[in-house]
Amino acid sequence: MTLRFGYHHKYAVPWIMLDQNQRYYPALHMAPPWAMRLHTTGPHMPSILDGITILDLSTGPAAALATMLLSDQGARVIRVSGPDAPLFRDGGFIIWDRGKECVALDLDQATGETPQAAKFHELAAGADILVEDFAPSSAHQELVAAERLSGINPRLISCSVTAYGNRGALKDEPAIEDLVLARMGVLGGLPGFRPAPVHLVHPLPTVGASILACLGIAAALLARETSGRGRTVKTSLMAGALLYHPKVIGEHLDRHVFQTHPSGSAPFYSVYECADGNWVQLGCVHVGFIAIAAKLMGIGDLVAEPRFNGGGAPATPEDDAELRAVLTNVIAGKPLAEWVEAFEAADVPFAPARQTEAGMSDPQVIHNEMVATLDDPKVGPVVQMGVPLTFSETPGQVKGPRAQAADGGAALDAIKPSSPAQGAPDPLPLDGIRILEITNLIAGPTGGRLLADLGADVIKFEPLGGDLSRPIGRTYFYNLNFNKRSVSVNTSTDDGKEIVQRIAASSDALLANLRPGATERMGISPANNPQLIETHLTGYGRTGPYAHRPGIDPLAQAMMGMSWAQGGP
Repeated sequence: MTLRFGYHHKYAVPWIMLDQNQRYYPALHMAPPWAMRLHTTGPHMPSILDGITILDLSTGPAAALATMLLSDQGARVIRVSGPDAPLFRDGGFIIWDRGKECVALDLDQATGETPQAAKFHELAAGADILVEDFAPSSAHQELVAAERLSGINPRLISCSVTAYGNRGALKDEPAIEDLVLARMGVLGGLPGFRPAPVHLVHPLPTVGASILACLGIAAALLARETSGRGRTVKTSLMAGALLYHPKVIGEHLDRHVFQTHPSGSAPFYSVYECADGNWVQLGCVHVGFIAIAAKLMGIGDLVAEPRFNGGGAPATPEDDAELRAVLTNVIAGKPLAEWVEAFEAADVPFAPARQTEAGMSDPQVIHNEMVATLDDPKVGPVVQMGVPLTFSETPGQVKGPRAQAADGGAALDAIKPSSPAQGAPDPLPLDGIRILEITNLIAGPTGGRLLADLGADVIKFEPLGGDLSRPIGRTYFYNLNFNKRSVSVNTSTDDGKEIVQRIAASSDALLANLRPGATERMGISPANNPQLIETHLTGYGRTGPYAHRPGIDPLAQAMMGMSWAQGGP
């Protein structure tokens, strides 16, 4: 089985919208002229979470987004709506509540010997997963206490999404994105057109927490297959923010400032204006790409001067400014279309920097079926994000728009308890799982680190020069690669291929963020290990018009309007 998704999954959304609080969320656009050409939901196909039922008690975005992502993969999600809560929640909930059923239930009356308590008991007894985002001081904590839920349903997996966790001085602080970002130092480390702190328009805590919730739930489901027991999953907006802003402090580590220039962290990793007023983002992450781009632009000899360090990290601020000025003048000499043709032919990492609407109609986005049009019962046709995860044998799909009414009589059959093993505490949920990780830089290593934290034996496979983050000295490398073992060989040789094939043959899953076909050329295939789950985080997808292109963070951000929304170009 192969799990495949595009690099824009890092942000969980391929486009964004602005709400009344100046926060960008997964986009909602009333159908534009081209909307009818977009992918819409079709006949049901088997999905990875078919047969799984989720009780959704969400009040905020993170938990609602998490249950939406699980619904897209086949889970039956029943959202609880209280008597004072609107059936149709506004803003991003127009998207996050899609595909879910809705049941009327007053949680304030769900304890004791009340009809509401009996209804809650029935729903909890028949659910596989319960997701809630109650504050630690909420009276509803009694309702979802681990001991109480396990007494109702020993197989129930409960997931809690709080602002800062259930303990500590900040536990009762409100779940406000900007305050989480400020407290975690994210705003203080952002580049901008003034000294930091700089406001961030993108909801990293919400998206990060939803991803962590889904990961924890999936791991708990896997562990339940062996133990017969559910378990409690806890995450927070704080953890979601730190997922995108990892921090490392070490006695022998120099303080590292990742980026100070608002246009990009390095001259060949920045955004520039073309002759026609359009903008292009470069993503030359190593000196090989820089050399190709510099030669193409006719400045190869200049970039080769020792003071520019190959164009990656000029020696002084003055050298950096000079090289940026040269690139500004060169790129301003041609319109975007000419640069697109030239960069494409030379295999230079690039992307047009544009606004959201243009990104939504991009040929690769359409090819990936990353847009769907749903007829919402309140606001009508809405063009929105599609399904960001594609499973080869059990693809997910958007089930439909929001529920038109809350059902007061929805019923579930109680899950029959298994005979869980007794004795020692449960091991970590991924204990005994081996992952072969062949990744570089940020997104891939982050995935491996999270799987290792959940107990997997992660073997990081690197070329002889190491992960690209090693030689460029990024301190986040240490954070993203804890809890892993490492192997370094040259896979262009027969001996190197034999080694990686032997590791793959003994692994349960592969995690790779290389271009399509790279792992196949190493000899990793079903013939090598027919049970291997291959997980590919590519730049743009395994197929489609851009599948061959090199992909890196700022290219996806530029292509989908995220850079523009943050304040540039």
